[in-house]
Amino acid sequence: MSEIEALLSVDAGRVPPATVAFFARDAEASERLTYAVLAAMTSMVAVVSGLLGGPDLMGALLVLTAAMFAIVASPTLKDPAEGETRQIKRHVMVVTT
Repeated sequence: MSEIEALLSVDAGRVPPATVAFFARDAEASERLTYAVLAAMTSMVAVVSGLLGGPDLMGALLVLTAAMFAIVASPTLKDPAEGETRQIKRHVMVVTT
């Protein structure tokens, strides 16, 4: 099996024998996790501030900040180009014998 056939097989979802496929990780996953944690922490501070009778303006700002972090933490989808129906494939490195 040639390298091209192995790459096409891996692209189709099948890893042939004597071939190793390394898939790239999501590069933005750690950044999105950080924003999600910040959103959770900010929302908890807003709830505690509201329960303890903090100023309304500070509570409103904390809720808006938590919403902003939650929006930034959510993954986005690319708009498909005109006439493009294929899904975007993950990056892969194929090693053959």
